[in-house]
Formats: sequence, structure tokens, C-alpha cells
Amino acid sequence: FLPVGTIHFGETQDVVSFTDEDKRLIKQQDIEKLIETLAQYAPDQIFVEYPFSMQDQLTKLYIDEDASDTFKKNEIYQIAFQLAKKLKHPTVYAIDWNEDIPGLASLDDVAAGPCAAEFSEIMKVANKQYEETTTALRNGSLIELYEKINTDEFNQTNHNIYLQLMQLSDEHAFNWTVNYWYYRNLKIVQNICKALIPESERAVILIGSGHNYLVKQQLQEHESFNVTNFADFLALNPVITK
Repeated sequence: FLPVGTIHFGETQDVVSFTDEDKRLIKQQDIEKLIETLAQYAPDQIFVEYPFSMQDQLTKLYIDEDASDTFKKNEIYQIAFQLAKKLKHPTVYAIDWNEDIPGLASLDDVAAGPCAAEFSEIMKVANKQYEETTTALRNGSLIELYEKINTDEFNQTNHNIYLQLMQLSDEHAFNWTVNYWYYRNLKIVQNICKALIPESERAVILIGSGHNYLVKQQLQEHESFNVTNFADFLALNPVITK
């Protein structure tokens, strides 16, 4: 597996997300370079952050190209679809789970609750990472940005946000982290295993960088899987610039 943590090109409900102005910094030629570079991995499958239960819809979008302008802004369309078409894949594979859980408090509830001040301090780390990524995008290429957000250091810092949330005295924060965030990432790995074709030898996983730590951890601990770090892959495979 080659997990590739990504920023979201399109609309997202993430706590911290890129503005439209930030997204305009993404150059089409850099996307093409990233696709050409990932093609060197020669994946047999490409997994994306799209609801697992909506695989048929995703395949239809891929085959018919009858996508809305909103979806065409998404990294699934911009990167995964174009990479899959370049490699003549029949489809890309949905692996996400992101559903409402009845009765579960949200992060908005935590932000307005008794631990609001502590929550605000924790979120400063997330905002700092956002500032680092926008700075990297302004000062370098998209591939350099992807290299940065896929480092172990970046992933560990991001994961620490969730570890700190679990330590808040507001039990809503613990319940959200365990029953939504951890559950979601475990479901993603389960869905990868369900969608994996037996004859596949290599797969790219294009997923929001915040998921990288837990998804990689679960895959690395699976005795049947080998996981390649994106930075290690880049070190062995030069960026294609044509």
C-alpha cells in the first residue's frame, strides 16, 4: 500500500479546511506532475475517501464523467480519476464511512462546553498545521506539500490533537474521539480489506491527511500488508515533470 495523505480540493466539513483563495494556489501542472509520479508506483487499485456504500455511484461518475462542477473540484476527480484512467483501471474504490451517530455530541458541542478554553488551545495546533501547509503551497510545489503532510512528524502532531481531546474532562470529547473518529478510521481499514481484489499487489490510498496516522498504523500491523511511506517513495522515484 502507498497511503497518500491529501488536502481536500473541494468542499469539506473538516474543522480546519483550505479557503477558496488557498485552493486557487493549486496549479494544474502540479497536479499532472503528481499523477505522473504516482503512476510510477503502478497501483492495481486506487482507494479514495468516498462512502463505501456508494461504490456504484462512484463507478458511474468515473465511467460516465457525468459529474457536477462541485465534484470536479474534488481531489478524487482531479487526482484519483485521472491516475486511474491513465493506468486504464475499470474504476476507483470507495472506502470511507462518515455517518451521523444518534445521540453523539459533536465537536461544536465540545467547543461550546465546559472545556471550551482547553479545546481552543488544542485547536491552535490544528490551525498551526494549516498555516504550515498553506505556506508550503505558496512557497513550493504541490508535490513538496504532499511530501510534508505525509511525514511521520506531521502525522504524529495531527494525531496528538485527538489524543489530547480524549483527556479533556468533558466526556463528550472522549466519546466523539472514540465513537466517531477512531471508529471511522477502523471502518476505513475494514473497507479497504473488503474492497481489496485478491490479485492486487499494489494500491494507492488517497485520503485526507488527518486519517493517515490511524490508517497507516492499522495497515502496518496487518501481517499480510506492506506499507510504503510517500516520502520514501519519492526518494526512490523522481518527480515526472513532462
